[in-house]
Amino acid sequence: MSYHAAISQFSENNAEFETDSIRWPPAKRNSVINLNNPQITLYNSLQLNHCKLGQLVAQRNSSLGNVLVPANELLHNIEVLQAIPQCIENQNISEDLALTLQEMASIKTSQISAHIHNFIVASEAMQNALTPSSRTFSRVTTDDSEELQALAYVAQELNNMNELREGYAIDKQTWNESLQTLHRGSYLPQLWMSITRSTEQLRSASQQLQELLQESTCTPSQYEAFQQIMTKFNEQISPLVTSTIDAGEVARESINTLKGLVQHAGWQQHLNFIGNYQALQQAFEQHQSELNQLQRSCST
Repeated sequence: MSYHAAISQFSENNAEFETDSIRWPPAKRNSVINLNNPQITLYNSLQLNHCKLGQLVAQRNSSLGNVLVPANELLHNIEVLQAIPQCIENQNISEDLALTLQEMASIKTSQISAHIHNFIVASEAMQNALTPSSRTFSRVTTDDSEELQALAYVAQELNNMNELREGYAIDKQTWNESLQTLHRGSYLPQLWMSITRSTEQLRSASQQLQELLQESTCTPSQYEAFQQIMTKFNEQISPLVTSTIDAGEVARESINTLKGLVQHAGWQQHLNFIGNYQALQQAFEQHQSELNQLQRSCST
Protein backbone atom coordinates (compact mmCIF):
# COMPACT_ATOMS: atom_id res chain seq x y z
CA MET A 1 0.00 0.00 0.00
CA SER A 2 1.35 3.46 -0.95
CA TYR A 3 1.76 6.30 1.52
CA HIS A 4 -1.02 8.19 -0.25
CA ALA A 5 -3.38 5.23 0.24
CA ALA A 6 -2.36 4.81 3.86
CA ILE A 7 -2.94 8.45 4.75
CA SER A 8 -6.19 8.58 2.73
CA GLN A 9 -7.76 6.04 5.10
CA PHE A 10 -8.30 8.84 7.57
CA SER A 11 -11.03 10.18 5.29
CA GLU A 12 -12.89 6.90 5.82
CA ASN A 13 -13.03 7.23 9.60
CA ASN A 14 -16.81 7.20 9.64
CA ALA A 15 -17.01 3.79 7.98
CA GLU A 16 -17.37 0.59 9.94
CA PHE A 17 -14.31 -1.64 9.86
CA GLU A 18 -12.69 -4.67 11.43
CA THR A 19 -9.29 -4.73 13.05
CA ASP A 20 -7.48 -7.61 14.70
CA SER A 21 -5.92 -5.39 17.37
CA ILE A 22 -9.20 -4.35 19.03
CA ARG A 23 -9.78 -5.94 22.42
CA TRP A 24 -13.34 -6.23 23.61
CA PRO A 25 -14.24 -6.44 27.32
CA PRO A 26 -14.01 -9.91 28.86
CA ALA A 27 -17.31 -11.83 28.91
CA LYS A 28 -19.58 -10.78 31.75
CA ARG A 29 -20.17 -14.35 32.92
CA ASN A 30 -16.41 -14.83 33.40
CA SER A 31 -15.89 -11.51 35.18
CA VAL A 32 -18.64 -11.20 37.80
CA ILE A 33 -17.78 -12.15 41.37
CA ASN A 34 -20.43 -14.38 42.97
CA LEU A 35 -21.40 -13.18 46.44
CA ASN A 36 -23.46 -14.63 49.26
CA ASN A 37 -25.60 -11.82 50.63
CA PRO A 38 -26.51 -12.16 54.32
CA GLN A 39 -30.26 -12.01 54.85
CA ILE A 40 -32.48 -10.89 57.71
CA THR A 41 -35.34 -13.21 58.67
CA LEU A 42 -38.95 -12.08 58.41
CA TYR A 43 -39.25 -12.20 62.21
CA ASN A 44 -36.23 -9.93 62.71
CA SER A 45 -37.34 -7.59 59.95
CA LEU A 46 -40.50 -6.84 61.95
CA GLN A 47 -38.30 -5.25 64.63
CA LEU A 48 -36.82 -2.88 62.06
CA ASN A 49 -39.99 -1.02 61.11
CA HIS A 50 -38.89 1.97 63.17
CA CYS A 51 -35.77 2.64 61.07
CA LYS A 52 -34.80 2.99 57.43
CA LEU A 53 -33.14 -0.43 57.45
CA GLY A 54 -36.60 -2.00 57.69
CA GLN A 55 -37.63 -0.38 54.41
CA LEU A 56 -34.41 -1.53 52.71
CA VAL A 57 -34.88 -5.10 53.93
CA ALA A 58 -38.48 -5.11 52.70
CA GLN A 59 -37.35 -3.85 49.28
CA ARG A 60 -34.64 -6.50 49.09
CA ASN A 61 -37.04 -9.28 50.01
CA SER A 62 -39.59 -8.24 47.38
CA SER A 63 -39.86 -10.00 44.03
CA LEU A 64 -38.05 -7.11 42.32
CA GLY A 65 -35.41 -6.92 45.02
CA ASN A 66 -34.40 -10.51 44.46
CA VAL A 67 -33.25 -9.70 40.92
CA LEU A 68 -31.43 -6.40 41.47
CA VAL A 69 -29.23 -5.30 38.57
CA PRO A 70 -25.57 -4.52 39.45
CA ALA A 71 -26.17 -0.75 39.65
CA ASN A 72 -29.04 -1.11 42.12
CA GLU A 73 -27.29 -3.91 44.03
CA LEU A 74 -24.34 -1.64 44.71
CA LEU A 75 -26.46 1.27 45.96
CA HIS A 76 -28.62 -1.05 48.05
CA ASN A 77 -25.59 -2.38 49.93
CA ILE A 78 -24.21 1.11 50.49
CA GLU A 79 -27.56 2.24 51.92
CA VAL A 80 -27.80 -0.85 54.16
CA LEU A 81 -24.33 -0.23 55.58
CA GLN A 82 -25.25 3.36 56.32
CA ALA A 83 -28.59 2.40 57.88
CA ILE A 84 -27.34 -0.33 60.23
CA PRO A 85 -25.58 1.95 62.78
CA GLN A 86 -28.59 4.27 62.91
CA CYS A 87 -30.87 1.31 63.57
CA ILE A 88 -28.67 -0.11 66.33
CA GLU A 89 -28.36 3.28 68.02
CA ASN A 90 -32.15 3.53 68.13
CA GLN A 91 -32.08 0.76 70.78
CA ASN A 92 -35.54 -0.55 69.90
CA ILE A 93 -34.19 -3.94 68.84
CA SER A 94 -33.08 -7.02 70.79
CA GLU A 95 -29.43 -7.65 71.65
CA ASP A 96 -29.41 -10.73 69.40
CA LEU A 97 -30.64 -8.70 66.43
CA ALA A 98 -28.07 -5.99 67.18
CA LEU A 99 -25.31 -8.63 67.04
CA THR A 100 -26.79 -9.99 63.80
CA LEU A 101 -26.75 -6.54 62.27
CA GLN A 102 -23.15 -5.98 63.36
CA GLU A 103 -22.13 -9.25 61.72
CA MET A 104 -24.05 -8.29 58.58
CA ALA A 105 -22.29 -4.91 58.50
CA SER A 106 -18.92 -6.65 58.77
CA ILE A 107 -19.71 -9.01 55.89
CA LYS A 108 -21.18 -6.32 53.66
CA THR A 109 -18.23 -4.00 54.30
CA SER A 110 -15.86 -6.74 53.16
CA GLN A 111 -17.97 -7.22 50.01
CA ILE A 112 -18.19 -3.58 48.89
CA SER A 113 -15.11 -3.79 46.67
CA ALA A 114 -16.58 -6.86 44.96
CA HIS A 115 -19.91 -5.10 44.39
CA ILE A 116 -18.05 -2.15 42.87
CA HIS A 117 -16.16 -4.54 40.60
CA ASN A 118 -19.41 -6.19 39.53
CA PHE A 119 -20.92 -2.80 38.80
CA ILE A 120 -18.03 -1.85 36.51
CA VAL A 121 -17.97 -5.12 34.57
CA ALA A 122 -21.70 -5.89 34.45
CA SER A 123 -23.83 -2.74 34.57
CA GLU A 124 -25.30 -1.67 31.24
CA ALA A 125 -24.02 1.90 31.59
CA MET A 126 -20.41 0.88 32.13
CA GLN A 127 -20.59 -1.86 29.50
CA ASN A 128 -21.60 0.74 26.93
CA ALA A 129 -19.12 3.39 28.08
CA LEU A 130 -16.13 1.02 28.17
CA THR A 131 -16.73 -0.96 24.98
CA PRO A 132 -15.13 0.37 21.76
CA SER A 133 -17.59 1.28 19.03
CA SER A 134 -17.49 -0.15 15.52
CA ARG A 135 -17.17 3.46 14.31
CA THR A 136 -14.63 6.23 14.80
CA PHE A 137 -14.63 10.02 14.70
CA SER A 138 -14.95 11.43 11.19
CA ARG A 139 -14.40 15.03 12.25
CA VAL A 140 -13.22 17.11 15.16
CA THR A 141 -16.01 17.26 17.73
CA THR A 142 -16.45 19.37 20.83
CA ASP A 143 -19.49 17.40 22.00
CA ASP A 144 -17.49 15.42 24.50
CA SER A 145 -17.75 17.12 27.88
CA GLU A 146 -21.00 15.47 29.03
CA GLU A 147 -19.81 11.87 28.74
CA LEU A 148 -16.30 12.62 29.99
CA GLN A 149 -17.76 14.41 33.01
CA ALA A 150 -20.20 11.56 33.66
CA LEU A 151 -17.36 9.03 33.53
CA ALA A 152 -15.25 11.16 35.88
CA TYR A 153 -18.15 11.53 38.33
CA VAL A 154 -18.99 7.82 38.39
CA ALA A 155 -15.34 6.80 38.75
CA GLN A 156 -14.86 9.21 41.66
CA GLU A 157 -18.06 8.07 43.39
CA LEU A 158 -17.03 4.43 43.05
CA ASN A 159 -13.73 5.30 44.66
CA ASN A 160 -15.58 7.09 47.47
CA MET A 161 -17.81 4.04 47.96
CA ASN A 162 -14.76 1.83 48.17
CA GLU A 163 -13.34 3.98 50.97
CA LEU A 164 -16.82 4.43 52.53
CA ARG A 165 -15.78 7.09 54.98
CA GLU A 166 -18.09 8.10 57.80
CA GLY A 167 -20.71 10.57 56.66
CA TYR A 168 -20.43 9.58 53.00
CA ALA A 169 -23.60 10.30 51.04
CA ILE A 170 -24.35 9.97 47.36
CA ASP A 171 -26.45 12.33 45.30
CA LYS A 172 -28.82 9.81 43.73
CA GLN A 173 -30.11 12.21 41.11
CA THR A 174 -26.64 13.10 39.82
CA TRP A 175 -25.61 9.43 40.00
CA ASN A 176 -28.61 8.25 37.98
CA GLU A 177 -28.27 11.06 35.44
CA SER A 178 -24.60 10.20 34.96
CA LEU A 179 -25.42 6.52 34.41
CA GLN A 180 -28.07 7.46 31.85
CA THR A 181 -25.53 9.63 30.03
CA LEU A 182 -23.05 6.75 29.88
CA HIS A 183 -25.74 4.25 28.90
CA ARG A 184 -27.02 6.21 25.91
CA GLY A 185 -23.71 7.83 24.93
CA SER A 186 -21.68 7.16 21.79
CA TYR A 187 -18.75 9.55 22.25
CA LEU A 188 -16.66 7.40 24.61
CA PRO A 189 -17.07 4.17 22.57
CA GLN A 190 -15.97 6.09 19.45
CA LEU A 191 -13.07 7.64 21.37
CA TRP A 192 -11.63 4.24 22.31
CA MET A 193 -11.93 3.01 18.72
CA SER A 194 -10.50 6.23 17.32
CA ILE A 195 -7.45 5.98 19.57
CA THR A 196 -6.79 2.44 18.39
CA ARG A 197 -7.47 2.87 14.71
CA SER A 198 -5.66 6.20 14.36
CA THR A 199 -2.60 4.66 16.01
CA GLU A 200 -2.70 1.80 13.49
CA GLN A 201 -3.14 4.16 10.55
CA LEU A 202 -0.28 6.43 11.55
CA ARG A 203 2.04 3.48 12.09
CA SER A 204 1.12 2.09 8.69
CA ALA A 205 1.64 5.48 7.03
CA SER A 206 5.00 5.86 8.79
CA GLN A 207 6.19 2.60 7.26
CA GLN A 208 5.45 4.03 3.84
CA LEU A 209 7.22 7.28 4.73
CA GLN A 210 10.34 5.41 5.78
CA GLU A 211 10.44 3.71 2.37
CA LEU A 212 10.12 7.11 0.65
CA LEU A 213 12.92 8.51 2.78
CA GLN A 214 15.22 5.76 1.53
CA GLU A 215 14.71 6.84 -2.08
CA SER A 216 17.45 9.10 -3.36
CA THR A 217 15.37 11.21 -5.76
CA CYS A 218 12.25 13.36 -5.56
CA THR A 219 10.75 14.36 -8.92
CA PRO A 220 8.75 17.60 -9.35
CA SER A 221 5.53 15.59 -9.73
CA GLN A 222 6.31 13.65 -6.55
CA TYR A 223 7.01 16.90 -4.72
CA GLU A 224 3.70 18.39 -5.88
CA ALA A 225 1.78 15.29 -4.79
CA PHE A 226 3.60 15.36 -1.47
CA GLN A 227 2.63 18.99 -0.92
CA GLN A 228 -1.04 18.09 -1.45
CA ILE A 229 -0.75 15.30 1.10
CA MET A 230 0.92 17.65 3.58
CA THR A 231 -1.91 20.15 3.16
CA LYS A 232 -4.52 17.46 3.82
CA PHE A 233 -2.58 16.19 6.83
CA ASN A 234 -2.22 19.63 8.38
CA GLU A 235 -5.79 20.79 7.70
CA GLN A 236 -7.80 17.60 8.30
CA ILE A 237 -5.87 14.77 9.93
CA SER A 238 -3.72 16.65 12.43
CA PRO A 239 -6.67 18.44 14.16
CA LEU A 240 -8.63 15.17 14.34
CA VAL A 241 -5.76 13.23 15.89
CA THR A 242 -4.91 16.08 18.26
CA SER A 243 -8.49 16.32 19.55
CA THR A 244 -8.55 12.53 20.05
CA ILE A 245 -5.31 12.67 22.05
CA ASP A 246 -6.65 15.54 24.17
CA ALA A 247 -9.86 13.62 24.96
CA GLY A 248 -7.87 10.50 25.81
CA GLU A 249 -5.75 12.50 28.22
CA VAL A 250 -8.86 13.92 29.91
CA ALA A 251 -10.26 10.38 30.33
CA ARG A 252 -7.00 8.98 31.67
CA GLU A 253 -7.64 9.70 35.36
CA SER A 254 -11.09 8.10 35.24
CA ILE A 255 -9.76 5.01 33.47
CA ASN A 256 -6.92 4.67 35.97
CA THR A 257 -9.40 4.95 38.85
CA LEU A 258 -11.58 2.21 37.37
CA LYS A 259 -8.54 0.05 36.70
CA GLY A 260 -7.68 0.23 40.39
CA LEU A 261 -11.18 -0.93 41.34
CA VAL A 262 -11.62 -3.97 39.07
CA GLN A 263 -10.39 -7.32 40.37
CA HIS A 264 -10.12 -9.17 37.07
CA ALA A 265 -6.82 -9.25 35.16
CA GLY A 266 -8.60 -9.31 31.81
CA TRP A 267 -10.53 -6.15 32.70
CA GLN A 268 -7.39 -4.41 33.91
CA GLN A 269 -5.76 -5.19 30.56
CA HIS A 270 -8.85 -3.98 28.71
CA LEU A 271 -8.84 -0.65 30.55
CA ASN A 272 -5.14 -0.26 29.81
CA PHE A 273 -5.90 -0.85 26.15
CA ILE A 274 -8.81 1.54 25.62
CA GLY A 275 -7.14 4.37 27.51
CA ASN A 276 -3.78 4.12 25.73
CA TYR A 277 -3.79 7.55 24.13
CA GLN A 278 -0.01 7.72 24.73
CA ALA A 279 0.53 5.18 21.93
CA LEU A 280 -1.40 7.45 19.56
CA GLN A 281 0.56 10.49 20.73
CA GLN A 282 3.85 8.69 20.12
CA ALA A 283 2.79 7.51 16.63
CA PHE A 284 1.59 11.01 15.78
CA GLU A 285 4.82 12.71 16.88
CA GLN A 286 6.91 10.15 15.00
CA HIS A 287 4.84 10.63 11.85
CA GLN A 288 5.14 14.42 12.03
CA SER A 289 8.91 14.13 12.43
CA GLU A 290 9.19 11.85 9.39
CA LEU A 291 6.95 14.14 7.33
CA ASN A 292 9.16 17.12 8.13
CA GLN A 293 12.25 15.10 7.29
CA LEU A 294 10.79 14.06 3.93
CA GLN A 295 9.75 17.63 3.19
CA ARG A 296 13.29 18.88 3.81
CA SER A 297 14.69 16.09 1.66
CA CYS A 298 12.27 16.77 -1.17
CA SER A 299 12.78 20.54 -1.07
CA THR A 300 16.53 20.38 -1.65
